[in-house]
Order: sequence, then structure tokens, then C-alpha cells
Amino acid sequence: MKRLRPADWLTFPLKVFGLWLIAMGLLLYFASAFADQAPSLQQLTGKWDSGWYATIVTDGYRAVDGQSNIAFFPGYPLAVKPVYALTGHLLAAGVAVSLVSFWLALMVVYRIARDRFDAKVAERTLLLLAFSPFSFFFGLFYTESLFLLLIALSLRAAQARHFVAAAAWAGLASSIRFVGVFLAAAVLFEYWQTHKTVAWPKLAAKGLGLAALAGSGLVAYMGYMYGITGDALAFVHIQKYWPGRGQGLPGLLDPLRVLKNGYLFSNPYALTIVVVGLIALFLALAVYCFVKISKAWGLFCLLAIAVPLLSGSTISLNRYIIVLFPCFVALALLTGAHQRLAYALVPSAMLLAFFSTLYYQSRIFLG
Repeated sequence: MKRLRPADWLTFPLKVFGLWLIAMGLLLYFASAFADQAPSLQQLTGKWDSGWYATIVTDGYRAVDGQSNIAFFPGYPLAVKPVYALTGHLLAAGVAVSLVSFWLALMVVYRIARDRFDAKVAERTLLLLAFSPFSFFFGLFYTESLFLLLIALSLRAAQARHFVAAAAWAGLASSIRFVGVFLAAAVLFEYWQTHKTVAWPKLAAKGLGLAALAGSGLVAYMGYMYGITGDALAFVHIQKYWPGRGQGLPGLLDPLRVLKNGYLFSNPYALTIVVVGLIALFLALAVYCFVKISKAWGLFCLLAIAVPLLSGSTISLNRYIIVLFPCFVALALLTGAHQRLAYALVPSAMLLAFFSTLYYQSRIFLG
């Protein structure tokens, strides 16, 4: 395969990042105006879970009865902390980490898609990813951008057969969100596919080492939780204090109740109906990815969608799924024969993004 020049994989991602930055800034600004909110940096980029991450950066973890910041993993706050120390502005530091991470992630995803397929598929992948309905989260004081970057780095390293590096990136990802640990499955699957002829004891020993490295972020946080609370899974058990979580699988019937009661346009959970549709789409794309593109990629995406659903809630899945770039690669491939359809999805998604930013700016958004 012809080696890419730096300009080949820098230029297009930079253009997409610039367009996305302008579009998301305008969406958040106008959504703030529609919601009759002052368009400050705090109002635009630092609401909801951002506050929990901010307390971790400034005060560390505090275990209390009820809602507590121990529900949130330490990887992202640890990345923000040194930038905050340099700038002295907490919200700006968090947004800077998110923006730089998203820019780098676009470059890595472009490189992955172009190496595996071609420039057209890579370009469509980036457009579909950057202008998906909830992509404004990539510019907020949230984990999405950094998590996406680490997922991309891990899967790219595994694709290049650099398995120790892939496991190390996965370990960092598991310090940001629980589902990051499922990158271990993707790394181990790629390793097994490459080393089928290796003697079983040696294969198992190396596999266990890779698995330990890939889960090191999660294990470290569990150890820390045990030290301060006596419960290694405190971050799981505390979820019951958040509305809608911890209901188990029966909780997934809530969207149907919304429809049955006719609250689609007035209920705070109305956006859940849209999220359910996107979850179904991403599950289908993950299956397509598993069957047609990469079993390792598909396995990770399926686990990253299915396991959060076991909580019995679709809350926050609107932003959890946007980091699953293999699904966007699958969508880019499926729309390859209909180029105009692929580009028509962008303005359609942006229209939906405007409504989702309205929810973000309102007092009833849950995500």
C-alpha cells in the first residue's frame, strides 16, 4: 500500500475539525438563545456531569451518602488537572483537553479508515462522525473526545499488530469509562488471530499479560475505591442514586411507556425515543462491522452498547455511542454506493443536533 504523506492525513481531518468547531459553536450559541440562557462559557460547555468532573479536578474524590463524584472515573480529570494548573481556568482547561483530543482522534480515525479501505471511505467516516446528532459532546467538559482518541489509538495499534501498545492504550481508556475495559476483548481477539500457531502455554501467558495491561486503569480505580470506601465496586453501586438507573432490564420499557402515554413531545424523556432509534441503528452497524469488517471491532462495539443497557436505562447512551467509530466506518461503507445519501445525512444529523443542543441547554436534559 502506498505510504501516506503527512499532508494526506492531516489536511482533511483539520478541515473537518474546523467546520465542526464552527457548526457546534453556532448550534450551542443559538440553542442557548432559544432556551433563554446567557451564552457564557459555563452555560455552553460546562453543565451537568461537567460539574462532577470539576470537583474531582479541584477537590479529589469524596465518598458520601447519595450522589457522589466516585461514580466518575479518574482518567479525564487527571488529563485536565495539569492544564488547569497551567491556565488557572478550570472550564477552559477541560474544553481545551476535549478539543485537542477530538482533533487528534479525527486524524487517527482517518488514518485507520484510509489504511484499511481508501480515502473516500475515510472522508465519509469523518463527516458522519463529526456531524452526528450528539457530536457537540466532543467539545464539552466531558470524556467523549479523550475516550474516542484512546479507542482509536488502541484499535489502530492492534490493527498494526503492536499488541502491547494496543493494550496500554486500552488500559488508559479503562481509566476513563468502564466500557473501555472491553477493548481488551478486541486486542486479545486480534492477538489470537495473529498467533494461532503459537504454542498454547505461551499464547495464554502473553494473552493474560495483555489482558492485565488492558484492564489496568479499571483495576487501579477499583483498588482506589476499596481504599477509600471499602467497596471496590462503589462506582457501580452508587448508580442507584441517579434517576432511571439501576432498574435492570425492565427499565428499558420506559420509552414504550412514554409513547403509550402520549408524552413524546412534552415529556422530559422524549429524546429517549430518538436515542432508542440510534441505539438500534448502532447495534445493527456493530453486527455489520463484526460480520463484514472486523470481528474485533464489532465485538468491542457490541459489548460497549449492550453492557450499559443492562443498567435498564438509555440515559447517556446518546453520548456513549458516538465514540464507537467502527460503526461510522460501517455506515460509510454502506453508503458508499450512494454518495449523495452519505452527504445528505450530514445536514439531517445537524438538524437533529440542534434539537439535542436545545435539550442540553434546558433544565430537563439528561445525558
